[in-house]
Amino acid sequence: MTSVPIATAAEGAVRDIVDDELDRVTAATGIRLTSSEHAQLKARVEAMRKTADLTPMLGELFPLIRKQPNDERLQRLVATALARVQDPRAALVWRGIDRRFPESDTAPVRVVRDIYRAKGLEAAEAYIERKFPEVPEKPIRRFVLARALIEAGKADAGEDLLGDLIEEPGATASLLIKVAQLLLKQGLFSEAETAAEVLISRFGNTQEHNAVLHEVNHAQRMVGVTGTPDDHRSAMLVRTIHKVLGDDLPIPSLVPDNRSLSSLGPVVMIGGSLAAGGAERQFAVTALGLHDAATAGVPIDGIEFQGPLTLILRSLTSRAGDDFYLPRLRDAHLQVHEYSMFQPFGGRPRRSLSRFVAPFLPHLPGRMREGIVHLADALRFLSPEVVHIWQDGSILATGAAAVLAGIPRIVLGVRTMPPTDRHDRAKPEYHPIFSHLLRRPGVTMVSNSRLVVGRYADWLGVGHDKVRVIPNGVAPPDTTPAPESPAQAALLPASGKRFVVGAVMRMAEVKRPLLWVDCAAAILARCPEACFIVLGKGPLLESAIERARGLGIGDRIIFTGTKPDVGFWYSQMDVLLLLSRYEGLPNVLIEAQMCGVPVVTTPAGGSAEALEPGVTGTVLPSIDVEPAAVADAVLAWRRDTSQRAELAESLKEWANARFSVRRMLELTVQSYLE
Repeated sequence: MTSVPIATAAEGAVRDIVDDELDRVTAATGIRLTSSEHAQLKARVEAMRKTADLTPMLGELFPLIRKQPNDERLQRLVATALARVQDPRAALVWRGIDRRFPESDTAPVRVVRDIYRAKGLEAAEAYIERKFPEVPEKPIRRFVLARALIEAGKADAGEDLLGDLIEEPGATASLLIKVAQLLLKQGLFSEAETAAEVLISRFGNTQEHNAVLHEVNHAQRMVGVTGTPDDHRSAMLVRTIHKVLGDDLPIPSLVPDNRSLSSLGPVVMIGGSLAAGGAERQFAVTALGLHDAATAGVPIDGIEFQGPLTLILRSLTSRAGDDFYLPRLRDAHLQVHEYSMFQPFGGRPRRSLSRFVAPFLPHLPGRMREGIVHLADALRFLSPEVVHIWQDGSILATGAAAVLAGIPRIVLGVRTMPPTDRHDRAKPEYHPIFSHLLRRPGVTMVSNSRLVVGRYADWLGVGHDKVRVIPNGVAPPDTTPAPESPAQAALLPASGKRFVVGAVMRMAEVKRPLLWVDCAAAILARCPEACFIVLGKGPLLESAIERARGLGIGDRIIFTGTKPDVGFWYSQMDVLLLLSRYEGLPNVLIEAQMCGVPVVTTPAGGSAEALEPGVTGTVLPSIDVEPAAVADAVLAWRRDTSQRAELAESLKEWANARFSVRRMLELTVQSYLE
């Protein structure tokens, strides 16, 4: 194959990524706006993508809905625009569409997707049962039900409905096309082929109908195996990923193997965003530590880091708050780049590294395809000695780009349990991508938790020489309050007459904030002087506030939202309570102890590694806990004033001795060179 058609194929493969979301939604839903309306919407969505302050943009989008309250398609377009920037209000708009337009073909699917991701399988099933108490008679409604079941993890039931629709006399041509494409996506190749053949036999041998059959046959050739649908899906992914991450691509390494072990040259760190999360905080702390060492010429564990250090994120503007740690990095004069804004193919498709894998791009997961197209050539240009990729989602997205760029040392940083342990991350592409990456020379995996490292090693079947532990490096939080914080804290009872239980968490299902509120009620029932502080934002914030009101304790809990002065809020707490279902090594546990606050936590991930049980905190016996048992554990840490002061000093000494930033930097540099 010559370079011209390969480049053309690559350009076609990436078109779904670089096309504007509004264009794709318009094509998919049949919306026909005037040119001025279309330009107006595109301008607003593009502006939303580039700013963290969405309020003015939303103020312009929502009037479009109010002007045309009966136009479902327009409201779907606005909901999609909000979802594009990951604004949590997108879910509310989809719910509104679902309520106002009971026959919507799209809203039920989006609603069940949001419920499943936020609250899990049971909640998604309950919604489907309410929405579809019986199997609908209309073929299109049965298709909607099938999609909803698949989104809720009930693939078998959804696929059975799709199979029935193939033989449905009332199925239209457009519906059969959708059925064939969804069956193909599910790996049901023979059923998809049958749907395409029925489409042609009933509605004619048109170019559009033939294209559906061609797409199915091409996928079958890519797989080249027989077996179950799961075999098909797995085989397609494994074969495609093997072609992309195999050893037969003619891409030389950028740096010879005999490089010096006493110095370190250019390093690139890659992440998803700089949002107010624990992994993002460690990303920023590591970057600042490396940058300071290079600027001052101070060796790290005897290694001179010469730099430069380049920071690359997928986006800082996809949603509000993605740039939370950006000011700290810019204050240190560190440059931060967004690879989603990089020119595709390095601006030269015919010479791009993507040309080596162009035939396989359409079959890769979307984020992985985006990473290759937008990042591989940039990494080759930067020519770092090391690429350090943070978090499993970024590894999925950019690991292949680092391989294509010929990076000699790739460090994969995982921060929580592997995807096989998490229903919200259980995508089939993770295992083959991680396995192929770790089989390559020069690739290693690091984590902040021994438990996480062990689970990944077991899951992937790799030796311990491929994985290592780098505990979090945490600086003691500054307890200086922001100007508005003392007034908020004054809502608590007077000091000395209270027992304050706190939380710092993302208000999402993985942290179980609703259970946290239930436990707060159990604590208050036994300790009338108890009151509560919850820092953090997320999709379940409003639900948590409502739960507190419903339990009659709304006036005892301060929900502050995300705060930059978290150290001040730690200083107001007597105990920190964390009830996560999944974790890596939680920074909040370490920071709380550095501020003299004992902690109570579930044994999620590496949480138990962040404290000394019985001395600095309590590890609950199980992730599945009852509020009464949690109340017992929390109330066991009540102390009088003098005892609290003595305990605080011992906690600070313990935490600072074990989780220093210096030690983290030393272990990080070792992982770059060994």
